[in-house]
Amino acid sequence: METTIPLPLIPSLDLASKPYFETGLSRVQFKHLGLIFFVAKPETFDLVFDFLKGHTAVRSYVNAAALEESDILSLLDAGARCVFVKEEQVASLEKYGDRIGLAATSAVSKVPAGGALIGLGDAALVKSFVDQKTTPVFLVTPDESKAQEVVAIAQESGAVPIMPATALTMENKDTDGKLSVPAIIGSQWASDRADKLIPTVVTDERGVALGLVYSSQESLSESLKTSTGVYQSRKRGLWYKGASSGDVQELVRVSLDCDQDCLKFVVRQKGRGFCHLPQPTCFGELGGISKLEKTLQSRKISAPEGSYTARLFSDEKLLRAKIMEEAEELCDAKTKEDIAFEAADLIYFALTKAVAAGVTLEDIETSLDAKSVKVKRRQGDAKGQWAAKEGIAVKEVKKEEVKKEAAKDGPILMKRYDASQISEKELQDVLQRPSQKSNEMIMGIVNPIIKAVRTRGDAAVLEYTHKFEKATSLTSPVLRAPFPQSMMNLPQETIDAIDISFENIRKFHAAQKEDKPLEVETMPGIICSRFVRPIERVGLYVPGGTAVLPSTALMLGVPAMVAGCKRIVMATPPRADGSITPEVIYAAHKVGAECIVLAGGAQAVAAMAYGTESVPKVDKILGPGNQFVTAAKMHVSNDTNAGVSIDMPAGPSEVLVVADKSSNPAFVASDLLSQAEHGVDSQVILIAIDLSETELKAIEDALHEQAVALPRVDIVRGAIAHSVTLVVGSLEEAMRLSNDYAPEHLILQIKDAAAAVDLVENAGSVFVGEWTPESVGDYSAGVNHSLPTYGYAKQYSGVNLGSYVKHITSSNLTAQGLRNVGGAVMQLAKVEELEAHRRAVGIRLKWMDERGLSGLFSRTSLSVAWKPSTTHVRHHDSLAPPNPNSLAHTFTKHKLHPSPSPTSPPPNPTAYTLASLLVANMATQTTKQRLALSIIDFLNTSLKDGTLTADDAESIEVATNCISEAFNVTPSGASTESQSLLQVYSVYENLRSKTAAASAAAPAPSTAAPTDDEKKQAEQLKSRGNSAMATKDYASAIDLYTQALALVPGNPIFLSNRAAAFSASKDHESARADAEASVAADPKYTKAWSRLGLARFALGDAKGSMEAYEKGIEYEGNGGSEAMRRGFETAKKKTEQEALSGGDDDELPSARGAGGAGGAGGMPDLSSLAGMFGGGAGGAGGGGMPDLSSIMSNPMFASMAQNLMSNPEMMNNLMSNPQLRDMASRFGGGGGGEGAGTPDLASLMQDPSIAEMARNMMGGAGRGAGGGAGN
Repeated sequence: METTIPLPLIPSLDLASKPYFETGLSRVQFKHLGLIFFVAKPETFDLVFDFLKGHTAVRSYVNAAALEESDILSLLDAGARCVFVKEEQVASLEKYGDRIGLAATSAVSKVPAGGALIGLGDAALVKSFVDQKTTPVFLVTPDESKAQEVVAIAQESGAVPIMPATALTMENKDTDGKLSVPAIIGSQWASDRADKLIPTVVTDERGVALGLVYSSQESLSESLKTSTGVYQSRKRGLWYKGASSGDVQELVRVSLDCDQDCLKFVVRQKGRGFCHLPQPTCFGELGGISKLEKTLQSRKISAPEGSYTARLFSDEKLLRAKIMEEAEELCDAKTKEDIAFEAADLIYFALTKAVAAGVTLEDIETSLDAKSVKVKRRQGDAKGQWAAKEGIAVKEVKKEEVKKEAAKDGPILMKRYDASQISEKELQDVLQRPSQKSNEMIMGIVNPIIKAVRTRGDAAVLEYTHKFEKATSLTSPVLRAPFPQSMMNLPQETIDAIDISFENIRKFHAAQKEDKPLEVETMPGIICSRFVRPIERVGLYVPGGTAVLPSTALMLGVPAMVAGCKRIVMATPPRADGSITPEVIYAAHKVGAECIVLAGGAQAVAAMAYGTESVPKVDKILGPGNQFVTAAKMHVSNDTNAGVSIDMPAGPSEVLVVADKSSNPAFVASDLLSQAEHGVDSQVILIAIDLSETELKAIEDALHEQAVALPRVDIVRGAIAHSVTLVVGSLEEAMRLSNDYAPEHLILQIKDAAAAVDLVENAGSVFVGEWTPESVGDYSAGVNHSLPTYGYAKQYSGVNLGSYVKHITSSNLTAQGLRNVGGAVMQLAKVEELEAHRRAVGIRLKWMDERGLSGLFSRTSLSVAWKPSTTHVRHHDSLAPPNPNSLAHTFTKHKLHPSPSPTSPPPNPTAYTLASLLVANMATQTTKQRLALSIIDFLNTSLKDGTLTADDAESIEVATNCISEAFNVTPSGASTESQSLLQVYSVYENLRSKTAAASAAAPAPSTAAPTDDEKKQAEQLKSRGNSAMATKDYASAIDLYTQALALVPGNPIFLSNRAAAFSASKDHESARADAEASVAADPKYTKAWSRLGLARFALGDAKGSMEAYEKGIEYEGNGGSEAMRRGFETAKKKTEQEALSGGDDDELPSARGAGGAGGAGGMPDLSSLAGMFGGGAGGAGGGGMPDLSSIMSNPMFASMAQNLMSNPEMMNNLMSNPQLRDMASRFGGGGGGEGAGTPDLASLMQDPSIAEMARNMMGGAGRGAGGGAGN
């Protein structure tokens, strides 16, 4: 039977149904058959249209009987091979020849050239068309259970059967209820051989014959299943071409000839060629353009460096110049020979450009074929610059002419509505976003890709990259850092633009860092905190391919770098030649990406989510993409096996502009168009506040005039078709509608736009005022352009620093805290019937009760050594009645009695008093509450001692009550539960005068903020100081930096620079003090950490040095600079050496803790205690005297208290000192006499004899009172 249909069956797809590539035929197998059938309805029109646009190489047959004629023309223009229409539409469409068929519902006298489409079940109608000798006749069923029936009737009647792809298989025989495609084809071919083998012509992609072979039904099945060239040898059975030689073939398509007695295989030949002899075809060498393409493809891989071809591939400007030159010479050629010669030159250079970009002749011919089926064509006039060059008159496009053109193609005009004239329901419908493709359809494509990548790793990623990006030369899916400089060669102006954008984005996102953990005491003894940690591994998806999107690489990469993510993996589709645009590589280099995954779409997302042999697994995937990327992100984020999160769902781009009478019409129009050009599914909204008809018309005219001048005018026209203008009466109404719509981009082109920001509730990003186009946010302002779309701004934020970090909470309870909250916890656990939860609290409370512990303990760990003994308690019971205000009494009242050694007698009460002093943080009041009580005590005392008069009493009473209520304290306890504010302050003043920090010598800073002139003068002094440093005049440099600090006190840069000068002068103590002050002022100023590390190392504090360098590395991010890392490693090595050598603490420059030789229990030097009380006389202390609770929150002092209380002999020896005994007596009596309250411990511990005694008795390794330079 003669036929124009290349195969005796057509598989159908329902694009709106469940995933259709999971069962039946795969997408690749559809392409091998080269035929497909759809039913197009108004609700599925977009799906069919998009499929046609993306699959021009497949012959598509469409039942469009439910569509209007304009939509039918659009399908034809998109590449549909044949469209079946209603009988009444045939007459106006038959001019398109065999591309128009009839969707027949009854017999007709005349059938269009495209044939007739008939539904299964109307046997009489089928017979009438067969009798009428109509060809071709297509018999269709949407029911896969009817597939066998439709094939039988079609073969009997000579019709072409159309059935669901889900009813078909590529197996050699019918399997699992599915019909064998090879069997259907084999049953229809005409073979004159007894073995039923059919001659098969093998051609390349361009139709050039490579050889002649034979095929069988079995070999056809193998070929369709493996997507390779498989044939039937008459002697050896199945022949897998290239299996032994490596000259394999990738199957493109199969078809039968018109007589169905010859099969045709279209393949992509790999290796040396098809022939077993050294030639590419069995018919000899390739010639002409095919040979030129193969030569250029080979030269691209192996062209000698410096050769002319290599220059053309690497020098875009040279290649462009040669194309323009040859095109002009072709135009100037006159004779047949000259025209052929110049045309050949032009083809050579044009094909060189194509090969350089990974474009094949197959791609070019596919594009030509797509153009050949266009039914909508433009005028085709020459563009202005070329027309003018040839003397062709170019008419200036005036406003009137634009309107005339608009009448032809329709004006580019947004629909307009008055919000006050339509209902709320109608308003919601107006603001409805364009419908998206069926999620089931999308997932039908995405799921098999994800599954393949999970199971086959790199091989699957490469397979899809070869398939979708045409990058068949790639052998690895990953490009690893460091990236070669040759891949980042860019014009300086592009580098400058990227660098400016990088720095602005970095500044804005660095400012989003949280300076310190959040800490809240929710109840006495319960500290809840929250701290930040970066997400360790992030995957950044940068859309691309032929597009250049360094802005997205920056928007995603810079925040990851600032957040401190340890591993940054970027993914972007490669170009057809396997390369990545240098702009994206440069951006990846700047943000510290460890690699770039050379893949796009769902395969890139899956590779990063699950990891492959080459692609690192990530913890979070961020970045925009099409619907396939979004679907893949959503899928992996819901898969617990992936263990990955995503930034947000994504949709088409959108903008909402709010304009009023102050708006510039041209500015408004340009902002609307900046988003409309993204895609036909984009949407733009204009909300016009009280604009007149004239003002609205001005915006509409500006939009049309600007749109028709854009290269992407067709895309703009599609987006504007579902975009609207809403006219409202007030700003409040405009913002209500905006917040309900929740746009990705919100532009406020109104008077006093900044004030309107307060009305914004839902938006991805806001652009304020007429000088802030959305474009600046897309590129260089500093805000992020990866934003929530499709209304998700109501729930999601755009990408920000928080997208790359996680917040961790912690709870830290004292025993008292557990007792305070334990009852509530146990009751709720009981209500929820979670007994193990309840018991976890109950066991602890019971443990405390059994040991007589009320819960007044510090945040240090409780150990068995703290068990009270009955003997010990009785000993205290035998004492004289204690002073109720003393610390010793507080401990006795609450039974906080540590047990002495089992073999030692209990220490005396005076010793307990001193021990109580050292663990004073066990008191019930918090630091802030005690400070509040001290203030109340000071106010009350001021009334009693005559400082204030009786007239002030009422004011003082009000102040006292306010403080009491705010801090939850009892004013009556002020004198007994607080320290004397005057005494604490006198200690602070005394210690401050003794502070040895180098910065103390600097002029006293002014309390007023520095003026601009002072700042300028200080910068000049700093610059002079830098110059002095360069000439090694360190004394002058120190003086100049000191003068600068006098003008701008606390400036971290000036302090850091002076620290460097002190280090250079060998004054390392002063250097350390300045560096510590610098990092305290600005921890992010990393040079100060480096200088602090150097100063500490020079002072012998290797561990402190290592900690400083470690902080610097943390703030620098990405592993830190080389200098910072080198400093860290040096300090670390020194610290390890000291640990191995077992050196005594005497070797350290500061009294830092226990561990000295000799003594009992490794007790720290008490001079360290003095340093804690204000900084001591040595080192960089001087911070003011904290209360005893703060001191004892230091684990070292908690340990000290335990050692003291468990070693009575040590305590008795201490108490032999009259000064200590007197001090303890005062504590035991609650204080008294002049300066009642806490004695001046800092002054006491400055007594060298006491410090020396403590050091000798306790084994401390400190330097004495003056030497402690505590960190």
